[in-house]
Amino acid sequence: MTKIRRSISKTAASKHISILNNDLLLEVFLRLPHRRSLIQCSIVCKSWFYVISHPQFSRRFIEFQNYKRSSDSSSYYSSLPYTILFITSRNTRRPLGEIVSKKSEILNGIQYESTLPPNTSIRASFEDLLLLCRDWKEYCIYNPLTRQLLWLPDAPSPRNHLEKCGFVSELMNNGQYQFKVLLIIKYSDQENDDCVLDGATFCSETGKWSKAIFSFPKTLAPGYKTFEDFVVSNGILYSLVDAGDVKGFVAFDLSTDCTSKDDERKQCHFIELPINFGRGWRASRDKVCYGVVQGQLRLSQMVKMKREYDLKIWELDCKNIDYVYWVMLHRVRLKKEKKASMGVAAFHPNNADVIFMLRNQELYKYEIGKERYHVGELRGPDMPLRKYLIEDFFRFFQAFNVVYPPWPTLIPVLSNV
Repeated sequence: MTKIRRSISKTAASKHISILNNDLLLEVFLRLPHRRSLIQCSIVCKSWFYVISHPQFSRRFIEFQNYKRSSDSSSYYSSLPYTILFITSRNTRRPLGEIVSKKSEILNGIQYESTLPPNTSIRASFEDLLLLCRDWKEYCIYNPLTRQLLWLPDAPSPRNHLEKCGFVSELMNNGQYQFKVLLIIKYSDQENDDCVLDGATFCSETGKWSKAIFSFPKTLAPGYKTFEDFVVSNGILYSLVDAGDVKGFVAFDLSTDCTSKDDERKQCHFIELPINFGRGWRASRDKVCYGVVQGQLRLSQMVKMKREYDLKIWELDCKNIDYVYWVMLHRVRLKKEKKASMGVAAFHPNNADVIFMLRNQELYKYEIGKERYHVGELRGPDMPLRKYLIEDFFRFFQAFNVVYPPWPTLIPVLSNV
């Protein structure tokens, strides 16, 4: 009897949805979670295929998902599949390991080591795109899900191979994506005590590299030695400034055109560390992790005490463009284990209360205030053989988040190339 009732129920539902007109079907399909669901629906019948395959459907779908993100970002991000790639700056061509969400496994089952273009290094990530590099001046934008690949014109040659890079993508009013790549080539000081960064920017709209010079007061980061590769939050590129100990962040807004001193400060400005951030040896690079969670910049500091670790996590509040500040989200004490070194390896891109920790060579998922559990292990020639070297290893350790939106980002064709 139960089977008969279920059969009748399914039949009734099928008849009900089959009589919906195209406008109502469109509203239903716009609310599906991702493109795979749409593909499955498109093979049900001709009318469904007609709605989903319409040239304007993808644009409407992307616009609707962007509306969901702006109206309820927490719910939007929590539904997205993701992959986290772990590499070292000494060998960016071969990931040491991956964390793949269950939704991501269902969506694609990508093995990044075998799908990346030959001889390329991972330099940055933004949503579902990767910025890859080959031979210092050859850069490309790559979508690992669709395998779409776009090589850029040769970038300006870096000096001393100290280049740092990042990129950002934006959906324009015409439904097409535009992306910009930032390349920092050289750091120098001027007599007026400014830190000067020589670089170049690439815009997909023009198809060309343009020379760029940025600066910020040297007094904010005395003795700076290097910058980290960039992460993106709300369209702004952030780089961690290291002077033996972490000094703060440099923020770059590539959407701002420089026509005045105020514009220069908006395009490149320095963000100081939180007031309650430990300084000196507590701010050494191996104790600090940064990343993006639900589109917002996160910062953590994990310091070893006598019998425990002191873990602090902040988020940058930038709702007011003229005044940004750090908000402490978590401060917890973690029990120190014998013969084990621990540190924050990455932030969960979609869950504000979850981080991934590296304990020697083992990866753990840790929900703040709750138990952690094992999720994998990092292996490879770049992993330190001795456990006590793990802390030094964190200086070269990088995590790249790949978060898959409901519709894969389409890389635009460069008309001027």
